[in-house]
Amino acid sequence: MINKIKLLTATAVLSFLSACGGGGGGAGSNTLYPLSDALAEYVLNSTNTNVSVTGSISGAGQTYAISGSGRIVESTTNSTFNGISAKKKTQTTTGSITVDGQTQSLTDVTYYYFNNNNQPLGYTNSSAYCISSNVKSIPLNISAGQTGDWYTTDCYTNSSKAVKTASSVTTYQIQAVTDKTADLIINQAFTDSSGKISLPSKLVYQMDTQGDVVFKYQFTSVDYDGASMSLTITAK
Repeated sequence: MINKIKLLTATAVLSFLSACGGGGGGAGSNTLYPLSDALAEYVLNSTNTNVSVTGSISGAGQTYAISGSGRIVESTTNSTFNGISAKKKTQTTTGSITVDGQTQSLTDVTYYYFNNNNQPLGYTNSSAYCISSNVKSIPLNISAGQTGDWYTTDCYTNSSKAVKTASSVTTYQIQAVTDKTADLIINQAFTDSSGKISLPSKLVYQMDTQGDVVFKYQFTSVDYDGASMSLTITAK
């Protein structure tokens, strides 16, 4: 059982590192938020964020708490991806998690790629080469309550694209918090190539009317072979 727990925990944490409703519902429903400006800021800005990790995992009648902390550092440079020019956003995550008294260090470097219009092209890390497609144009401005499809992604073991490992579908929504702020919620549904493991994930940023965005938290859950897990990464 503990081996299954470790596998599920590692799978979920790594899905966090390789990816992309808080607040109330009524306030600020007529306020417009510049979604395209917010995306441009996310792509270009450098950030250094301390985070906490909380959650739980259950199976065979046992439940274990998950805890931990870490740091996410991001910066952007010019590069190429899949044969075309791109903006490369480097995300370096360090920290540790503890499950049932066992602590494991976390170290990950993931590279996210965007075109000149800040549309996602894909991402890579030590174990995945992921290509985004079916990218939809996002609104210049958006109001609370709006949702939309964004893009899909196929992941492979490496750039040869010989072995497909997973796919995902990404959508967005805006949820009002105050008259001048809202939650930008990015929903991602990951499915492995066998179709047996699905990891719904929610990535939430606070957004204001100037297009400034600040990471708030990310949540994911997984049910597999009699075990279930929930995990949240929150900005400190």
